[in-house]
Amino acid sequence: MFYYTKWPTVQGINKDFIGFVRENFVAVGIDGVAPGSAPEWAVFGEAAKKSYNGFAVCTAAGKYVGNADNLRRCIEDYKKLPKADRVPETLIEAAEGKIAPPPPGGLVLNAYCTYLDRAANGDHSRAKWMLNDIYPSTMAGKTEPATTGNDMVWLTEAEWKAMAPPEPKKGQSVAVPPSVRKRILGLYACDFHPVSGGHRPGAPRAGDLALTVEGVSAAAVDLRLDGFAETGKEFDPAASAEGCSMRFLGYLSYDLAQKRFVRFDAVGLGECWGKRTNAARSGKNDAPLQRWPIGVAFELVTKDRPVDRTPPKYAAPYVAYDYFGVGKQR
Repeated sequence: MFYYTKWPTVQGINKDFIGFVRENFVAVGIDGVAPGSAPEWAVFGEAAKKSYNGFAVCTAAGKYVGNADNLRRCIEDYKKLPKADRVPETLIEAAEGKIAPPPPGGLVLNAYCTYLDRAANGDHSRAKWMLNDIYPSTMAGKTEPATTGNDMVWLTEAEWKAMAPPEPKKGQSVAVPPSVRKRILGLYACDFHPVSGGHRPGAPRAGDLALTVEGVSAAAVDLRLDGFAETGKEFDPAASAEGCSMRFLGYLSYDLAQKRFVRFDAVGLGECWGKRTNAARSGKNDAPLQRWPIGVAFELVTKDRPVDRTPPKYAAPYVAYDYFGVGKQR
């Protein structure tokens, strides 16, 4: 929301602004492709039409109050409304079945991405700042420290079961299914931050993921994940093509009693480049192109909250991509 809201200070974006929004508003996302049930649309349709690709403020009864350019004024206008415009008479029937659920019996991971700073001795830390809105025509203020981009990763039941060796032995190599290798290297070895909904990272030029059994006990099988990826285009300081170079390290644990993975922790460390990444980290659209340190991380989702069922970006219905295949367009 802070992309579009006029707020007095850069520090306010990260501190005062977020607290202000949490205290006074309830965030609701309305998908332009799957906008909800007829009752939902009847109530919130006016606000949705006025907030396409942006933000609008409305009451729980659907009364449009204003846009996000002046949230304090929206609060004052809200207080002046009669109760009938603020409180709905009945509960609204929620839409169902519009958004794809995770695959039955599948594995769900959280994925995170952030820009990094690299010290002279090679140590990494979260980047001290970045720009969040990197459309070519706009340059938003800095956010400090750099924010975290996030996505979800879905594995089918057949895919994760193929990664659990039936007769494990220490030192044994376990093949990662080609579809999983293609998906993780092609969709997550990259900069998550570019804002375009249709943007998709370039296919891997090279890469691999491999599992090795590190330990076997009566309770579990522990595996180590190693890999690397070269995605997009090779770095060229005279071009704006996007790309990434990354190495992976992770640890998985398969519970023999539950017959499922109970741990999937992995990190990727490398560098990315391209016009938008360069603008985000340099603060200028026309800065000389360079490679920027970046990190990604994956963790197993162990709950079943609504947020945990959010589809991965490239599994959304409006992105023509075969998420569970090998990356072909539908």
